Amino acid sequence: MATRGPNQSGTVAEFDDGWSPWTNDANAITFDQAYATTPLDSGETALSNYLDWTTFGTFAGIGAGDTVTHVEIEWAGKTSGGNDCSATSVQLIVGGVVVGTETTLSIAEFTGTESYISSGAKGVVGDFATTLNGSQLTSTFGVRVQFKSVGALETLSIDACRITLTYTPSASPATFSPVTTAGFGGG
Repeated sequence: MATRGPNQSGTVAEFDDGWSPWTNDANAITFDQAYATTPLDSGETALSNYLDWTTFGTFAGIGAGDTVTHVEIEWAGKTSGGNDCSATSVQLIVGGVVVGTETTLSIAEFTGTESYISSGAKGVVGDFATTLNGSQLTSTFGVRVQFKSVGALETLSIDACRITLTYTPSASPATFSPVTTAGFGGG
């Protein structure tokens, strides 16, 4: 097993599914204290619209035939009300298309102070009911995330997203040197 990253996202886009909308979603690309924000409340508006992060750059060293076994996703963010918010739904994006199963993560929560929260051990590729190999790590590889408030009205502010991949290198085929008969007395 080997790891590559963390690589920071190069693009983000809101997927509007009728929940709480994002403002300035393009601010959730670079770790710079400029934020994408969404108001979250309890009840029906406790969920945000999804954010789709892609263009994580090259994960140098991961070959086309290598198998990705773990996707650790980290988000930098904070809340305004001091109540907790977390990433509640995560899906992988491969080739620009959401694949596999939507996975619910029970992970650390954002608080009133900006920090990174991580999917940690919860990002096992099998949890998404899909497979992932090095040839799929193009500019259209990424993650779709929905956030949830676990408290009263507050604003969730997201600053950036980054990914670290753990992978198993493919078995290298055996290589052989050509054998020559020169010098073996055959004249």
